[in-house]
Amino acid sequence: MTDSNNKRIAKNTIVLYARMALSMLVSLYTSRVVLRELGAVDFGINNVVAGVVAMFSFLNYKLVVPESRIIAANIIFQCCIFSTFFTITQVPYTACIMSHEKMTVYAVLEFANTGLKLIAVFLLALGSDKLILWGALTAVITIFISMFYRIYCWLNLSERRSKYSLEKNILKSMLNFSGWDLYGNLSVMART
Repeated sequence: MTDSNNKRIAKNTIVLYARMALSMLVSLYTSRVVLRELGAVDFGINNVVAGVVAMFSFLNYKLVVPESRIIAANIIFQCCIFSTFFTITQVPYTACIMSHEKMTVYAVLEFANTGLKLIAVFLLALGSDKLILWGALTAVITIFISMFYRIYCWLNLSERRSKYSLEKNILKSMLNFSGWDLYGNLSVMART
């Protein structure tokens, strides 16, 4: 390895560890404040709804939500679905940044994400329905950060500007693999 590669690896490692440390510290603080601001019931509703969306548990699942919070739970559910869409469609952009070893860009965007979530925690004190405010703020932050990933890739990385072509043999192979993988995972899930 050359000296410049070693320096780049060291720099990327330091930046990623700094991002991880800051994110953990902010998460430890914000989870406590969000619990205090939302209250136990709304915090639980937020986590259950987010968990359902995250795990795609569209099975025979019944949410235990107080009658007075059904509308708030529905709004949170819609915000989670919207955020999940942007998070899933962001994967190629994040992968593109990672493949070019632009760890500084990744770390800066994740620092911004963490900082915006910290600001959102402080904004909870201003809202009347804190659960809906928290869901809306986290959805807006997710969309905002996703858009920055997309903009950076479109402006700075060549792969995102290339033309796409559909290769039927590769598509068939990928769908075949993912279909059998899905079948296997559903079989394991049904058995347990």
